[in-house]
Amino acid sequence: MSRYSTPVALVVGVSVVALLGSGVSAKEGSSGAAPATATKASPQDDVRTLLDGTSWTLDLMPLSGGEKAKPQQDTVSFAKTKVVSEQLSKAGYPESNYSLTIGDDGVAVWETMQTKEGDGVAFWRGELHGATMRGMLSRHPTDGPAKDFSFVGKKAEVMPAQPAEPPAQAVTQSPAASSDAAGSAEPTAPKKKKRGWF
Repeated sequence: MSRYSTPVALVVGVSVVALLGSGVSAKEGSSGAAPATATKASPQDDVRTLLDGTSWTLDLMPLSGGEKAKPQQDTVSFAKTKVVSEQLSKAGYPESNYSLTIGDDGVAVWETMQTKEGDGVAFWRGELHGATMRGMLSRHPTDGPAKDFSFVGKKAEVMPAQPAEPPAQAVTQSPAASSDAAGSAEPTAPKKKKRGWF
């Protein structure tokens, strides 16, 4: 028996666990078969999950127009595989599916094209840099020159939903008690019933 056999076996066992990921024991990993439930989400799925249900407030700056160019604001919202622009939605553009890629540098890039018949096409390209989104919007109207914008934005703060106040419980009063209470601002205690002749 070699004096290196135990450390080598230990290193191999640790390597198998490290390659298969946490949640998989060395015993499962040593059989050579991957567990049936070991499905790892792709990086795109992870980013899509992070975007789902979020809204981003964007400051759009026209790329042409010089000093007269005024910044505009918009909000884009993500839901599952769709994105919608608040401003374009008001103009009649529908939500659209977006594609998502992860660059070699690890930056997530989403892209979409929104079309409104008779009005034109809007191309979006956004990059996620931590809590910041940067990108370009290019609007191509059916009649006229394209308008290009760069944008930078932050995730919109979502106000926590206020709990609904419980409904007021109805107080039942006898007709006599309600007529007595109608004349006074203070509630009156219910009258005790008299028992017997006293």
